[in-house]
Amino acid sequence: MVYILLAVVVICVVVFAVLATSRRTPTSNDSVADFQRHLNALSPEARRHTVENYPVVTSPTEETEEPDDGA
Repeated sequence: MVYILLAVVVICVVVFAVLATSRRTPTSNDSVADFQRHLNALSPEARRHTVENYPVVTSPTEETEEPDDGA
């Protein structure tokens, strides 16, 4: 009975080791490069071109409101 249990444990360890090593692919090694590209895309310099393409839109309430002088 002990040998069967030991064999099952060894088989589980081997299967786990194979799965752990097979999940490491060369494409998963560029996670750092992917992260850097993502951060670069979020940078203000990268967004500037996109933001400049949109016209400034004022709401109708901003155009009709009188300035509040606090009185």
